[in-house]
Amino acid sequence: MKQVCIVVFCLAVLLHSFDLSRLKAVDTLPIIPYGFGFSKATWNDPSLIVEGDSMVMYASASRGFAAIRVCIYRLVSKDGVSWRLSPDTAVLSPSQDSTAWDYGGIETPSVVYFNNKYHMYFTTYKSLESVLLYRTGHASSSDGIHWTKTANPVISPTGKPTDFNAYFTAEPGAVVCKNEVLLYFTTMGFDTTVMSNQQTIGLARSSDGVNFSSPVQVIKPNQIQYPRKDGWLGFSAPSAIIIDDTMHVFATVVNDSAKWLQYAIHHFTSSDGQTNFASDSAQLLRRTDFRWTQDNIAAPVPVMFKNKFMLYFAGSDFKEPDWNTDYWGIGLTVCDMPSTKIEKNEQSNNIPLFTLLGNPFTDRLVVDVHQNSLPVRFSLYDIFGRHCIAPTFSKTALFQVPSTSLAEGLYFLKAEKGSHTTVRTVIKGR
Repeated sequence: MKQVCIVVFCLAVLLHSFDLSRLKAVDTLPIIPYGFGFSKATWNDPSLIVEGDSMVMYASASRGFAAIRVCIYRLVSKDGVSWRLSPDTAVLSPSQDSTAWDYGGIETPSVVYFNNKYHMYFTTYKSLESVLLYRTGHASSSDGIHWTKTANPVISPTGKPTDFNAYFTAEPGAVVCKNEVLLYFTTMGFDTTVMSNQQTIGLARSSDGVNFSSPVQVIKPNQIQYPRKDGWLGFSAPSAIIIDDTMHVFATVVNDSAKWLQYAIHHFTSSDGQTNFASDSAQLLRRTDFRWTQDNIAAPVPVMFKNKFMLYFAGSDFKEPDWNTDYWGIGLTVCDMPSTKIEKNEQSNNIPLFTLLGNPFTDRLVVDVHQNSLPVRFSLYDIFGRHCIAPTFSKTALFQVPSTSLAEGLYFLKAEKGSHTTVRTVIKGR
């Protein structure tokens, strides 16, 4: 059985917005540098998930630059700063068949846990140099270590020049939202409004993690903030996190005025993760912010862990022939999350409104509503204070809380009648 992360605290009913300007680097150099874990490891493209009191990272790496063949590795950490390989070898590698669509390399992993299994989305290609052949692939796993690839790419470009997703569909960033996988990705097409190619962020949705809807464009450069005439090509490497019912998307800003350069990291928000993305007025991080990212800063990945907001990213200052290997790898910035509004007592006014019938639960969450309490208004929250079901009234003694679509984990069931409130911690297992 998969270990479910159980956080012991009372109902969090409101998570305040947080100030990303408080992000601070935990080190002046990468926390996962070039050569960490094995000789000449070229660490890049982190993806993070939290499991219990630990973190798991999936990241891209090749063995040096002489003959680049990128694979995906798994690392684990108790604090998000000190990491170790687990296992020591790659968990996903390119095909050995030179005619296969994933022969050239597999990189930029994005991993989520959905419908009782792990799903990994990744960039793949026949040849590293053939950018127009970049696709988004998929693999699934029951343990996060042993993976099975889906036979074909799950998202591919159209090949039609004026489509926003004409040329490549790569660098996926997945997030689970309302019983769907939302998969953001970078793509390119010819934009007639600026009469040039633009690199933008697309979105596809899936109810099973494998079969996706037709992609739509959700983020493109604002021509006041990032005018194409000044070399601003657009955005790459999106990733997302939901905080306080708001989708936060982080992406790399790309400029190609002199050469293709990953210049900065930018932050966007949306109330539904699909429409009306608002752009921050300024870049969140720039390549000039750190000594070791003077050439590129890229691949931002957010995660919340132990009441901290963490933003991982990749970077380099690759200048041959006098290259300092300290200036390549994966870095980390951190800020504390603000205080969360807590209902300190599981029950107000000392009047229990209901009794749980079976907890932990699997398919059904059933409660016995005390007869003198009817009718009762029920709400269900996750550990971040987000509503998981719409508020529902019970007018009968036995009430079944809608729960079949819930992922495994810890939730808070809240009942209200007038000024009386009862809150109970409930756990969905399998």
